[in-house]
Amino acid sequence: KCRNGHKKISIRYPLIEFFTALTFLLIFTVYNLQDTVFIDSVFNTWGNILGVFTLPYFILISIILIAIFIIDLEKGIIPDTLIFILYLIVGTFLVLTHFNNFYLHLFAGMFAAMLLYFLFFIKGKGMGLGDVKLAIPLGTILGVSYSLVWLFLAFLTGAYIGIILILVKRAKIKDKIAFGPFLIFAFFIALIWGKRIIVNLGIF
Repeated sequence: KCRNGHKKISIRYPLIEFFTALTFLLIFTVYNLQDTVFIDSVFNTWGNILGVFTLPYFILISIILIAIFIIDLEKGIIPDTLIFILYLIVGTFLVLTHFNNFYLHLFAGMFAAMLLYFLFFIKGKGMGLGDVKLAIPLGTILGVSYSLVWLFLAFLTGAYIGIILILVKRAKIKDKIAFGPFLIFAFFIALIWGKRIIVNLGIF
């Protein structure tokens, strides 16, 4: 409880702080082991390019993604302001580090966004344009091959959680479930373990 107001403190606050710390710890661990344990990861590819800026870059990206995760989970929206900040950060680093072929990475982001937009167009609901906008910077970071793995994981985890919610009667089949959190969760998986997933599945 709050010491002055004597009102109960919502569990969301310690949970958010715990998972934020866990995310930072994961990034810090991968950063320190990127040349050994995670040498085949997308994270390591960016680490070789960004050098000492790798850690602050992904920490900053993570802070924004955590905020989007929480807002989309609670309110079902992804603020354009946060997406614009992602565009600015990812775009700036992309131009500075991939000046000669930045369009290839940008194509990956647009490709991922178009896939989600196609689903948005044919489904009409269940997916928002915020998810489409979010796909551009995240797909730009991952590249085409890993974007496919990323989207596959996002839909897989989304379907899995959706089925569980329906079985425990916390949701109905027609209910809209925020997809942004699944995109963000799957992004970190693809960023760190995407190559191993590709190898184990025998694709590409």
